[in-house]
Amino acid sequence: AGGIIEPEHLSPDLSVQRLAGVSAAAPSPGGWAPEAGTLAENVERLERTYIMTTLEKTGGNISETARLLDLTRKGLYMKMARLGLSIATADTK
Repeated sequence: AGGIIEPEHLSPDLSVQRLAGVSAAAPSPGGWAPEAGTLAENVERLERTYIMTTLEKTGGNISETARLLDLTRKGLYMKMARLGLSIATADTK
């Protein structure tokens, strides 16, 4: 027994595309895909995209955005500041 675990040995639920929210068969327009850069840079881009998209869906409601992203309001504000996202664009309900 032993050996190297290859991607084909893993469940399809663990694929990079599935974990990133991108369909392996046909990525959706505007869907996330890794870009050149470090892991940290790609994670930062992904976080920024998720936050901005969720803010748009909630009409800028910080409380609802935080709830949907499973963050506290304070945590969302801190993450937005770290990512350079404008708090002025969000309604402070």
